[in-house]
Amino acid sequence: MNVTQISEDFLHYVWNLQCFDKTKLATKDGNKLEILRKGIHNHDAGPDFFSGKIKLDDTVWAGNIEIHLSSSDWLKHNHQDDPKYDNVILHVVYNHDKEVLKNLGKNIPTLVLKDKIPQHIFDNYLLLKSSTLEIPCQSKIADVPDIIVNGMIEKTAIERIEQKTIDLDRIFKSTDGNWGESFYILLARYFGARVNADAFERLARSVSSTLLLKHSNDLSQIEAILMGQSGLLPSSHENNKVKVWIREYAFLRAKYDLKPLSLDIWKFARMRPISFPTIRISQFAHLVFKKDNLFSLLLESSSNKDLIKLLDVKASTFWDDHYHFNNESNHQPKKLGSDARNTIIINAVVSMLYFYGEKMNHRKSKERAISLLESLKSENNKIIRQWKSNKVSSKDALQSQGLIQLKKTYCDSNRCLQCSIGNHIIKSL
Repeated sequence: MNVTQISEDFLHYVWNLQCFDKTKLATKDGNKLEILRKGIHNHDAGPDFFSGKIKLDDTVWAGNIEIHLSSSDWLKHNHQDDPKYDNVILHVVYNHDKEVLKNLGKNIPTLVLKDKIPQHIFDNYLLLKSSTLEIPCQSKIADVPDIIVNGMIEKTAIERIEQKTIDLDRIFKSTDGNWGESFYILLARYFGARVNADAFERLARSVSSTLLLKHSNDLSQIEAILMGQSGLLPSSHENNKVKVWIREYAFLRAKYDLKPLSLDIWKFARMRPISFPTIRISQFAHLVFKKDNLFSLLLESSSNKDLIKLLDVKASTFWDDHYHFNNESNHQPKKLGSDARNTIIINAVVSMLYFYGEKMNHRKSKERAISLLESLKSENNKIIRQWKSNKVSSKDALQSQGLIQLKKTYCDSNRCLQCSIGNHIIKSL
């Protein structure tokens, strides 16, 4: 195999799993080599593997191990001028094209892997690396044991939850650690769905949950504030219900010195009318009216069913015949659909429970988050259908989240070397 056909990551993989011929190992200079400890893979700056141990002839050396495609890469990367590399005891390369000196002008002990990696590992690696399929391993995955596939799905499901807590941490810090306000903003984001998430967050930040709680006994006022702040509420209207909202908002805007958002932040194009922001804002108002302290309910709820039931909300009766203030619809109560509820629970409720468990070192909250995902049905989107067509199905939302993460962060970037499914395929004869 030509050096241009492989990557340094592949050599890291080979070294980490020690999947090369170790009989009669010797350095480039002819010293007998025995690997006593491969070292700990370092994913940050510095040598590739820390705390390795080798035996050269009769001398045992402990230190770090550096890996390159070609030995000359040591000089290209200027390691000779970096003290972090002074304790490198072994240079592992695929191709030896240049002698490299280290401390006191001595050669760095170098192990060349060029003729030591089994051909089937090369071939399987190239098959995955060069694949142009949506799922690079789809022709091989049926042969991978279920325990490996399911283990990777579980791993990526947790990765996905942790990835979502990064955005939640941003919100949490912006509220100076206010749990209730953070959850309120997070819920708002996901009521907006992907298209209007940022607009919904801006809406929630423009009027705090504390202010809305002052009107917790009057749904009309809560809806008037949110609709008014969105900028979507018209200045006049023939419908009596809307007239009440206009009047209420005018009074409350002056009372609290509120500043409505710009109308142009909202997106309606290429959306199902049932998901229009007008409908979602009304549904969100009903949620806020329904429960005084959503975060306390999240922590105190004794069952997953209670949390799911929390999002059983619908828009006001005006919206039974409208999708927009000036567009009528066939009569239909605008209830938050089951798929939308699941999406909000997966992205907001589960994320908040897990994030709280991380921040407060509360293991039960994290376990509750996982349990909640397991109680929800699997998502059914393009990615899940792709997996299903390749005989990989998901029985619940935990697994569907894992499959989405696996596809987006591993398959789409051909990160087969970091995937246990890919690892199994590469090693297979």
